[in-house]
Amino acid sequence: MNRNEIRKIILVVIDALRVDRVNEEIMPFLVEMSRKGVVFENAFTTINATDPALTTIYSGRYPSSLGLINHGEKVTDEEVARVSQSTFLQEVLGWEGFITIAIDLLGRWHRKGF
Repeated sequence: MNRNEIRKIILVVIDALRVDRVNEEIMPFLVEMSRKGVVFENAFTTINATDPALTTIYSGRYPSSLGLINHGEKVTDEEVARVSQSTFLQEVLGWEGFITIAIDLLGRWHRKGF
């Protein structure tokens, strides 16, 4: 399948969700969605803090190379400045004609490109 054939991309990221909690009884909508798409069954995080982990997904860069290793109130102005210079997946998708939407509780740079 080439990129011109792809019409919809849904990336679901749920912070701190244990795999043993994703089942028909507890999360039937997520189980149904997984049947219709691609599931990464052997995925690991790059770091145990939400801000840099999500930023890694957006940027494709490890936290240490991105310069963002802290989370929440501990994120420094220098880290924010480094992140603002990065290109995010959602920006690239937008340039390719995709409409990008996020349900985001973190705010800050996580909204970039949506």
